[in-house]
Amino acid sequence: RVSGGARLETGKYINRNGDVGDTRNPLIIAKGLNYSFWSTMKITSKLRNDINFEAADLWQHYGGPLINSQKIIRNTMSYQFTRRWFLRLIAEYSWSKEFYTDTDGSGDFVAVNGKPKIVKDKSRSFSVDPLLSYKINPFTVFYVGAHIGGEAKPYPNYSGLTQTDQNVFVKFQYFMPI
Repeated sequence: RVSGGARLETGKYINRNGDVGDTRNPLIIAKGLNYSFWSTMKITSKLRNDINFEAADLWQHYGGPLINSQKIIRNTMSYQFTRRWFLRLIAEYSWSKEFYTDTDGSGDFVAVNGKPKIVKDKSRSFSVDPLLSYKINPFTVFYVGAHIGGEAKPYPNYSGLTQTDQNVFVKFQYFMPI
């Protein structure tokens, strides 16, 4: 009925958001720590809920200045109405911080009291992804789904979480033996 687990990983990762020559957010192979926790609950024989938390942090070196940090929480709920009808709903919330040295646009570092000005770029986003499927036979499935997503402060005069993207799709999958 209830299961879960945890994962911890440390190692070297490429700082893909870094800039060459930036002392605070360099383009380097950085030290990193990733960890996650998850839980699965089978509420009934047809209803299942999965909760997952993931986090990733990068440093120039362990104990040194933090380059970036990201956290994601995801909830996946699925319901099997019949053998043919299936519904899944995924909701996700993500927040991150990226640290870098501010420049004045000319590529020169902006100094405050003789030290580079450190900027924290914070971002938050969300998404909701429903999916309904109908299985005609083991090899033929019809899907209807959507994606609704948004982020915090996507435009200068908006505040809070704002919907910024949405998609609706239909898919028909048929297996053709050759």
